[in-house]
Amino acid sequence: MAEFRVPESEILARKEKIQQEMQKREIGGILVNQRVDLFYFTGTAQNGYLYIPATGEPLLFIKKYLPRAIKESPLKQILGIDSVKEVPGLIADYYGRLPGVMGLELDVLPVKQFHFYQSLFAVREFVDASHSILKTRMIKSVWEIEQMEKTAALSRDTFAYA
Repeated sequence: MAEFRVPESEILARKEKIQQEMQKREIGGILVNQRVDLFYFTGTAQNGYLYIPATGEPLLFIKKYLPRAIKESPLKQILGIDSVKEVPGLIADYYGRLPGVMGLELDVLPVKQFHFYQSLFAVREFVDASHSILKTRMIKSVWEIEQMEKTAALSRDTFAYA
């Protein structure tokens, strides 16, 4: 069986869509750490964080196995980290500063973790980026529809066999 990979063109199109949405809402950057969203925007489902700026290339921070993330994700900037505490400094080093407005996945982020991020990131304002992420994921590409059709056919065959 062939190895499953999200094509680079899909990841790049998704990045473009979310960045357009961020620019409309004046969000300087989004920090993603929910595994489903990490996979959607990077092609890897490892333990880590993704920083998506309103313009430019995203930064993927991986806490576990960096070589696997590099193999699975077409993103160019993938860094190994030991702790999320490294992330603000790495973002500031790469982009020259932290964003004034940072989006978080507030639909799934525990309050305790939100307060931790508030203490960790010196940004002017945190906003809920959940709507922007869901809006980006809502409209399926041709490739995504093909994957759903393949999954449905496999499910149908599995139930027929059973």
